[in-house]
Amino acid sequence: MRRKSDIKIIDFILIQVISFLIVLTFNYKYIGILMNLSIYDDRNKVFIICTQVISIIILLLYLGISIDDIKKSYIDFKEKLDIKEIIGRYINSIMLSLGVTLLLISIAMLTYKPYENSLLTSSGDPIYTGNIIIMIVSVAIIGPILEEIIFRKVLFISISKKYNYKIGILISSILFGIGHSIDKSILASLFGGVLCILYIKYENILIPIFLHIINNSMSIVLKLPQESKINKNIDMTTSTIHMYLILGLVITTLSVYYYIRFINLNKKYIK
Repeated sequence: MRRKSDIKIIDFILIQVISFLIVLTFNYKYIGILMNLSIYDDRNKVFIICTQVISIIILLLYLGISIDDIKKSYIDFKEKLDIKEIIGRYINSIMLSLGVTLLLISIAMLTYKPYENSLLTSSGDPIYTGNIIIMIVSVAIIGPILEEIIFRKVLFISISKKYNYKIGILISSILFGIGHSIDKSILASLFGGVLCILYIKYENILIPIFLHIINNSMSIVLKLPQESKINKNIDMTTSTIHMYLILGLVITTLSVYYYIRFINLNKKYIK
């Protein structure tokens, strides 16, 4: 089978529409469900998973990627994988998120006291109370695979070929961030930049997919116990808020330093 080197954005959009229509055709009952979409509804999750899987299959066929090609990529992935770098990138990402969160909470509480309990008792995203298997498959496996194809394989490569790697990383990462919740868009964009660099460094899409899966999987693990641990009557003292502020500054500063260090160490790949 003849392989294509990349895929045009318009072709990718068409594939998404076709995937959606295929699943909708064989599951007409979902038309009513779609009138009240909720990403945390099990039925909608199943619909989304089916659409994502069909989309991935069509994309592989479009690109002319065979089972043998996937096996070769996996072998290459095992040979190139630097688990220390992957873990380091994940820790850097989660620490940056923690530092920024502590900063925002402390600044908000010092600025406007009524924000105190709402910030501390909010998890940022809705707590998922549905089938955990569906959650894992959708968010921790299928989601990262499709997002890496969209934002790295399609957008990043297409933009980089038209301009250069730096512009490709910037635009695709910003779009990746926009695709997430508003409060996490900047952090998601920074994470997207790391994924782009890993892709061009190792020339294997499985590397960023692997890191993305780890990130999303750990997010699920950390999110599940939140609802039962939330204390609705938290009373923060001024000294505690100041401690949050100092911790936030230190963690954020160190995280930004290691993020910039990672970019500097990999400058040769983004010329």
